[in-house]
Amino acid sequence: MISPPGSRPPHANRNKAREGKGHLLLPFCLAPVWVFILISLLSCTANGSESSAIVVTNLPYLNVAVEKYNSLDPDTPIQLRPSTNPAGELNGANGQTRAADGIIARGIPYPQITGSLAFLDKVLARLPWHASQYPPFGLVYGTEQQEPLGIPLAVDYPVVVFQFSNANPPRTAEGLSRLESMSMEVTQLRTLAAAHNRLAGGAYNRLGFDPRWDDAFLMGVMRLTGTAFTAAPETEARLTWDPQGLEQALELFRNWHGEGGPTNEQVTTFDQRFGYDPWFQMIRDNRVGYRVMGFSEFLKLDDRFRRDLQFRWLAIDGVIPVMELPVYGVISGNSRVSTGTEQFLSWLVSPEGVFSVMHAWGQTGLPGNHFLGGLPVTPLNNAWHQEFFPGTPMPELFNVRFPEAHPAQWDRIQQEVLLPWVREHSRMEAGSPVDHGSLLRALESWQRLHRFE
Repeated sequence: MISPPGSRPPHANRNKAREGKGHLLLPFCLAPVWVFILISLLSCTANGSESSAIVVTNLPYLNVAVEKYNSLDPDTPIQLRPSTNPAGELNGANGQTRAADGIIARGIPYPQITGSLAFLDKVLARLPWHASQYPPFGLVYGTEQQEPLGIPLAVDYPVVVFQFSNANPPRTAEGLSRLESMSMEVTQLRTLAAAHNRLAGGAYNRLGFDPRWDDAFLMGVMRLTGTAFTAAPETEARLTWDPQGLEQALELFRNWHGEGGPTNEQVTTFDQRFGYDPWFQMIRDNRVGYRVMGFSEFLKLDDRFRRDLQFRWLAIDGVIPVMELPVYGVISGNSRVSTGTEQFLSWLVSPEGVFSVMHAWGQTGLPGNHFLGGLPVTPLNNAWHQEFFPGTPMPELFNVRFPEAHPAQWDRIQQEVLLPWVREHSRMEAGSPVDHGSLLRALESWQRLHRFE
């Protein structure tokens, strides 16, 4: 397995950020979240019966939706079962006596389980839109491409975060005097970030942005350049990609600072000198100009720290990438109460369900996003935009790009193989050839070690 060319910048590590200044209170602020979730999960999973539908999840906030739905006294109430391996419970695995009727989770569905899933045509029939109105790769189909097997429920989008004062930067050679759109093109970010750099005594004491700081930026750009990482169960690596798309993304990363800009060594020195503070503090101190993260992560930031920050959706040619691991809903092909599970899924993504869940989450007083940890996926029905995010233009589904079908354990593959490889190869000289074979070998090695976990 390929290792990164050095430790990641401390301010790029979300967990280590808590060790920095200004973050000491966050664990205590978030403690009520987990207490609330634990109590709610116990109530949702109690009193399960054969007449209820078992929905397995790896989401800590689905309990809010289940409580609201069960309060409507449906014919088939939902019994929630937390699991770190939701797909393993489709056929009664994981030591459970009763198999799951449905799954709502991140990281599913992947090709190895699609043969165990039911068609979702009845779910879609209950909604005020048609399957054709989802963007490409939004709905998940099996190998026969008949009816959908997986429906997207919630997504996250990458945002570029910066100070209010940086919204009106000095006029640049490209004529960027202000940010008028709610999206920021990658080329625009590069120009604005370069204007933020400050060199003093041979070392930088301010940097606008470096691509290797943020996973959300690396993965989002690779999606928008057409890298198309796609599950390939028949291969040893379990993954294929478009070489030209990957090469285009790497060339952008390698050329980010351009001739005369900071070198890799100077960026590393900057990270070592100044990377001890949380990312938001570095922006507020004007040490860095921009960071890229998920919108849900931005919303989790306490209002005290967020009040002088703003954001733009990351885009290339106007298209915004959906971040990795959207929340999907599926139904087991062997479910004995499939009708009840279908009714819950269709309610959850319906306008009524979306408003009900988002209002319920707001009433908890807990931080973060309002809908299953993300934003609802509702073709042709965006009334929640104005209700919950007034004055903030939200991405429209016809203008976003979903991930392709990914293999099992995609989150681990990203973190342990793909992103370390991308960081290492993005440090190489611009124009140098891309060694696709080294990525393939790293993936094959990882699969041999972890395939059966």
